Amino acid sequence: MNQSFLMKLAWKTIKGEDWAHKILRSRYLTDFSYAKQNIANSSIWLGMKDEVNELVDDSYACIDRGECVYFWKDDWLGYKLVDRLRIPSYMHEFLNFSMQDYFHDGVWHLTAAFVDRFPDVVADILLLPTNGSKDVRFWKHSVRGDVSAALAFEKKCHRFPEVNWGK
Repeated sequence: MNQSFLMKLAWKTIKGEDWAHKILRSRYLTDFSYAKQNIANSSIWLGMKDEVNELVDDSYACIDRGECVYFWKDDWLGYKLVDRLRIPSYMHEFLNFSMQDYFHDGVWHLTAAFVDRFPDVVADILLLPTNGSKDVRFWKHSVRGDVSAALAFEKKCHRFPEVNWGK
């Protein structure tokens, strides 16, 4: 039960827009959502940090402005580019580019080499709807995309199968 409530609190920290969640995000999360390591001055954070990383791994990003989504490491196409393109894990730390590095002013800025080498990925990218509002993260284990304590409890108890909602 405790882990499910910590997971719900972690989700609110990732997505919340009020001042308290913004403070927690700036203090405890890296640029785009993953938990900072080696911060041990909060007993609540010690319990939440593993939940944050699990939530980020079990969610996908819906991009609009692209400021809160990693281009290579986040699941925003239904898959992570580092996985689809089989980029070795030792290179992942160097791929900290946001979507804004590749999409701005309503136009994709992809290199010719990328377009030539991965046309199927480029096709997936070009089919994405964008409307210029803000980036949103959806949890894969919920129809609405949000984490509730009940759903988190079900996930923690492994009471429901993995669901693929077309992503």
